[in-house]
Amino acid sequence: MHRRLILLIIILEISGIFVTSELYGFGSNYTHPTITILALDNVIRNGQMDRYLKEELDIQDGIIGKFTFHRNISEELPENEIERNNNVPGKTLRRGYPTRYGREYDGRYLIISGSEAEDHPTERSQHHFLDPVSNKGLDNNYNGAGVFADFLALFYPPAEQSNVGRFICAAVSLCEPSFNLDGTSAIDRVEGRTSNIYPYNYFAWPDTREYFYNALTAETEEERDHYFALMFFSLGHNLHILEDMGVPAHTRNDFLYDHIWHGLIKGLYIEGYLESGRMVEKIADTEEIVSFNKVSDFWDNNGTSGLPGLAEYVNHNFFSEGTVFKKYEYPEQISIEAYNITAEDGQNDIVQYYTGRTSDGIDIQHLAAVGLLHSEFEPFGNQDRAKYTAYLDPYCYKDYSEIIIPRVVSYVSGLIEYFFRGKIAVIKERTGGLKIKNISTEPVSEGVFEVYYDSTSGTRNRLALYALSGETALLPGDVTGDIVINTPEDNVSPGRFIIVYKGRLGDEDYSVIGKVISSRVYFVSDRNGSSEIYSMDMDGNDLKVLMSNPDPEITYTHPVVSPDGEMMAFHSNMDYVDAIWIKDSRTGEITRLTDGVWPDWSPDGRRIVYCKNTTGDKRDIFIIDIETHEEIRLTDDLYTNLFPAWSPDGSMIAYTSVRESKSDIILRDLSGNKSQNLTETIDNLDRWKAAWSPDGRKIAYEKPTKIVYSPGEPLFVNIHILDLDTGLETNLTNTDANNKEFGIWNGTPYWIDENNIAIESNVAEEPWTDIWVIDSNGNGFIKSLTSSSGDDGYPFVW
Repeated sequence: MHRRLILLIIILEISGIFVTSELYGFGSNYTHPTITILALDNVIRNGQMDRYLKEELDIQDGIIGKFTFHRNISEELPENEIERNNNVPGKTLRRGYPTRYGREYDGRYLIISGSEAEDHPTERSQHHFLDPVSNKGLDNNYNGAGVFADFLALFYPPAEQSNVGRFICAAVSLCEPSFNLDGTSAIDRVEGRTSNIYPYNYFAWPDTREYFYNALTAETEEERDHYFALMFFSLGHNLHILEDMGVPAHTRNDFLYDHIWHGLIKGLYIEGYLESGRMVEKIADTEEIVSFNKVSDFWDNNGTSGLPGLAEYVNHNFFSEGTVFKKYEYPEQISIEAYNITAEDGQNDIVQYYTGRTSDGIDIQHLAAVGLLHSEFEPFGNQDRAKYTAYLDPYCYKDYSEIIIPRVVSYVSGLIEYFFRGKIAVIKERTGGLKIKNISTEPVSEGVFEVYYDSTSGTRNRLALYALSGETALLPGDVTGDIVINTPEDNVSPGRFIIVYKGRLGDEDYSVIGKVISSRVYFVSDRNGSSEIYSMDMDGNDLKVLMSNPDPEITYTHPVVSPDGEMMAFHSNMDYVDAIWIKDSRTGEITRLTDGVWPDWSPDGRRIVYCKNTTGDKRDIFIIDIETHEEIRLTDDLYTNLFPAWSPDGSMIAYTSVRESKSDIILRDLSGNKSQNLTETIDNLDRWKAAWSPDGRKIAYEKPTKIVYSPGEPLFVNIHILDLDTGLETNLTNTDANNKEFGIWNGTPYWIDENNIAIESNVAEEPWTDIWVIDSNGNGFIKSLTSSSGDDGYPFVW
């Protein structure tokens, strides 16, 4: 008999099977992709995810960066999971956002595609249910279709005999080869747990994390490309499972009555209402992004947070078709309201609805429709007759949707940001090593930091590893010990490293954080008519304007980046006073720190040394705490003291002191507060702008070739280094004889590494200076990094 019924349904509805909606949640052809698009737009508008992709992972195009699935890379994943249902007959069974091997897709498309593909194959949808009261998934222990009044409700307006084809796909086992209702919940699905009945759980949250890890660490570029594609695609699958918590039937264990009974006979329920009405964009007006401490809390946090999980909220506040005033304590009715409506026959009818109010205080005008038999069940009492006679109709679906959909978008937005939430900063030691700072809002623990680089042979190689012990958590703001880096000679981009953390982040047992760092040259240029701050790669490419300036009266000088790369200090007179300013690289916010010029960071990044006017034209050296703004005066003598530079170990500061006969380089020991004149007895020439070598054993500085220059005489200045162990001074640029017309200025040295120093110079026989790299061992000029018709100077390398 059962088979004959199925055949009869097929004959009656064969023309409708291919225009049905998805069977088991929000429709996958419209509703799921649309919710995902709105959540993505919400997060993109907020900016956090795109900044993470661009600034932390060096994906230059961010979420619209292109990625490709490559065959035979992720062997644990069947190939048909990528291309499944791309070409099946029937529009609503075919994916609207297909994915194929060998084609490029941007990250945004892949997330949307994954949110649609979670219902392909649809046997996965049996695990899209979570009853937060029983903490179980779909087992169909409750059947709401057995009451006579419920059967009568099938014929109430607006009952329809359409969309029967919703049921056919399942009835003929076309798309449900292993549909077994075993109670495996949506949280089980997300967290990667399986059952004996359904042991396949691809694209769970741990899979998504593992794809992310592989995308950062895999050996070849093709593998990394593939895993980035999988990461975005898999993230979309998880979003789908959260989105389904916006369907009351999915949170109230109501598969049979809601999806089969009403879908087959009435042809309308909340999912079908949204899918057929194409109205999600009209009602999803929200920019809210919710946040939780762990991934499962987005579904159900068991009351541990002020904000309920989405399954908790929907279960508590809304009915499914089979649970109208049944099985659950909530929602409760407040009153019954009557309305006049014009029916299809043109007659005025009076309809009545139960009203309600959500747990967060939103009134629901149409909580449930009052059934025609309401008055006949009066002896049963208000609660029982509501249970026996009330039902849902499109007015209820409309009210539900207008409350639920914005909330779903805000939860999905939060889950996207949750995935990309972890952040680390890399503190570059001047000695060449690294430290890693946790700048997440949560501790990291029981994990490993790895350092990788890309070799000239095309492979990504691990360079170093730093493990956190099980007893040690790196709290927000904490810093690791030293990570020794032996600089690889075959690094395709010198100074570029990929830092990867894999381990516990907050309450998430397995999380992944990525950070790509590249050495950049920061400098000031007036090539556009006024001084501006720029940065570029070590080869002079990828030029970026960091501080634009249309006003020639405003000056920028001496940009210096904090050891963790998160802030840039610089001097400017933008408020008509010489002052030290700080720009936060994460937010772009610019704040004034104090009066002064020539800033330099302490190695721990907590303080800045600088000089400022004290009396008249005299300047002295000061240190300021960037958090408390507490200021310490370091010099208080008869001389003008300029150009301070902090030693790599933080114990000393070198500066220029203008003495009676010349300018000398002075060392100030911060522990003993003692000073030493390094250049007093070498000769009678000036020395300015000290710069420490990474090992702290040498100091580079500017030195002119003469004591006094006549008016109009070309000025010749060279870079010298002083060996602090031997006292030996060496001229590195030696450019006395060149460029008679303009003279030669080689100045503002900054050590790139032990063998290379960045300077500004007009050695190219132009009237302006460019940024050059010179050899610290005395082998002269190596290469020019800039070539512009303006002065480029004040180089700094991070």
